[in-house]
Amino acid sequence: LEANLALIRRYWSHDEQTILMSQTNLASCLSTLGRLDEALVLKREVFAKRLRNGDNEDVVIVGYNLADSLIKLKRYSEARKILQKQLLPLANRVVGPDNDATLRIMSHISVCLRKDQAPTRADVDEAARILQECIQRRRRVFGPTHPTTRIDETLLAKTHQLLARMS
Repeated sequence: LEANLALIRRYWSHDEQTILMSQTNLASCLSTLGRLDEALVLKREVFAKRLRNGDNEDVVIVGYNLADSLIKLKRYSEARKILQKQLLPLANRVVGPDNDATLRIMSHISVCLRKDQAPTRADVDEAARILQECIQRRRRVFGPTHPTTRIDETLLAKTHQLLARMS
């Protein structure tokens, strides 16, 4: 894939969409191989370029993947900044507040709030509030037995346990 990307950059340098797709594919493979830092460099580049091309669902997906990589690398503060300041408003505008992508972004924000270094009680309270809102939407849109509804309910239970330990 690295050789493929080099060829695409050389012979199709004018075709930014093809280059971005190739970079995204390479980043995905690098992530799967556990080469997260290398994948992160590509994901940042793709996200920046997609942002310049306007607001659309692709930007939401690429941004979510970038934030997910940051979370895997335990860079919660950086991930939260991207999720809260850029992706959540964009997702609400582009795909809507009840879309699965928007709800996943909300769930990731709560994870960042809980897992960041030394979270405050206010951070954990905010994480619980976000998850409660997310679960309400998931139940309404996907139903109470949907797997992602259950996952967020489990996250909320863990958040409540953390709050109890903080008391």
